[in-house]
Amino acid sequence: MEKIQLTYINGSVFCFNSKDYFKIRETHRVIGSLIGPGIGFTGNKDYKSLPAVFTDIESQFLLEKGIVEVVEKPSLASIPPDSVKNQFQTQFEQQGNEMKSLEDERSMNLFKANIEHIFEGQSKSKTRKQKKSDEEFKPKTIDELIADHEQRLSNTPLKNRLVHIPTANQFEIGYAVSKQVQAKDQFKYRVFRDLWERGHTITCGETFSGDFLCYPGDPLHYHASHIVTILQKDEIFNENQMIVHGRTANTVKKICLFAQEDHDGSIKYHTLNWVTPDDHEMK
Repeated sequence: MEKIQLTYINGSVFCFNSKDYFKIRETHRVIGSLIGPGIGFTGNKDYKSLPAVFTDIESQFLLEKGIVEVVEKPSLASIPPDSVKNQFQTQFEQQGNEMKSLEDERSMNLFKANIEHIFEGQSKSKTRKQKKSDEEFKPKTIDELIADHEQRLSNTPLKNRLVHIPTANQFEIGYAVSKQVQAKDQFKYRVFRDLWERGHTITCGETFSGDFLCYPGDPLHYHASHIVTILQKDEIFNENQMIVHGRTANTVKKICLFAQEDHDGSIKYHTLNWVTPDDHEMK
């Protein structure tokens, strides 16, 4: 199996290629975090775009499974030479013009499909304005409206258009150095690996004050089933902490799961079920 190449930059591991990311996510159930700008419209915080960044735990897991190789590219840390800048600018303008042609064609077809409604609305608007003014004017014909729309499209500068910018570097960037990534907390890594091997999809659990969230499948299609909290060996969990985690899990309708290292080095799991006084009396 050909390994997917991930890029190591300033202590983090990134994936810039969309096909590689979907393969890691869909085939190997490792999610990472999309950190690119929002998709669809400005300010959309729910759906991010590439690149994706992987935690040290996810990176070590992917490396150990032989799914990826992590490389560092020293040339990315320096300002690109003028030759690369010129290549990028040329490609950017070429892509922009190609997309402009397609966008203009789509816009014109849509405009023509609705031209009768546009003409009717323009005529009514002109009539209302004429009543308020002594000036006499003649509404534009359909051909004139189409010509005006074509002129507006041709006058729209490239900077005001949506242009696809590739996230993966398409130019020569020099040599790459292989990197090894180790999780800082090896017990936490072991829990991640164990839960993954049990069939779960795991993401960060900070949203619900945990270490991990466990899903039965891709988080785009499923809600999390468990909030996982890591306990170190011989760590004592006091009542207040149990109440906080129990209430949180109960509120969001998830199972509270504690993972702790046993004396023999194995992973020991405990679940916490939240029971109200009324439920206890009924039982």
